[in-house]
Amino acid sequence: MQRLLLGLIFLLAIACVNKQESSSISIPTNVIPQSDGTVSMRWDTANLPLSMKVSDSFSATASQAIESMKLQWNQSGAAATFFSPNTATTTNKNFASLDTFFDSELGIYWIENWYSEIGSSALAVTQFFAARRNVGTPNEYMEIVHADILFNADFNFNTSGAMGSYDLPSVALHELGHVLGLKHESTTSSIMYPYIGSGVIHRALQDIDKTNIAELYGTSQGNVGMTISIEALETVPAEEGAMVRGIIEILPNDEEKVTFLPTKFHLPQKMKHNH
Repeated sequence: MQRLLLGLIFLLAIACVNKQESSSISIPTNVIPQSDGTVSMRWDTANLPLSMKVSDSFSATASQAIESMKLQWNQSGAAATFFSPNTATTTNKNFASLDTFFDSELGIYWIENWYSEIGSSALAVTQFFAARRNVGTPNEYMEIVHADILFNADFNFNTSGAMGSYDLPSVALHELGHVLGLKHESTTSSIMYPYIGSGVIHRALQDIDKTNIAELYGTSQGNVGMTISIEALETVPAEEGAMVRGIIEILPNDEEKVTFLPTKFHLPQKMKHNH
């Protein structure tokens, strides 16, 4: 069965930057990275659970299926409730610019006009914005402050598992993991494995997924979540609340494409979401 990439995007990098290209990169002295040279990303638990609404472009059946996938993460056994239940839908958004999605609402949207900076092979992507916290300390991390899931309307989705289209709940469960900060997982049984085939149903978290999310929001934070590299952080002001955004795509030929984009936002103070 042919496998297509589940086209994750996670948005990493840049706030108010004018950087010249150079052949070598120096590690900023204000950044204290993890052992692998990266800084981790996650939500502040004070902002959990997340209120993430489903667009009115999805059918009632699809919306209900997505809500059940949120419940999977809530019942993962982690010491947190990640998503609040939503019975109301929200108006669909298909902004001309990806930057515009940074608003007061976390949403799951149906994108009719797919974005040229995102690979056309992506079934769905998670876009997020993050802010620098605890700058220059051993506890520095990127606080995710906003996220949206964008479904690519160029593909056929269903909720029945029929061959010839992609299982929407399975894709949603994967992308919700990215919203929480989990990275791709090489274990094929994991919901965070980056590929899915037409007609494949994968609607349940596996033990590795439950372990990873518990670790990310536990005391260790481990090496299970998305990270930003020291090279990328060099472009971000060494200020509390400096925002980061970027696009990382894994293409069908297994090459990695990294695109950094500027964002005008800055959050010097922690932001509290309305639940």
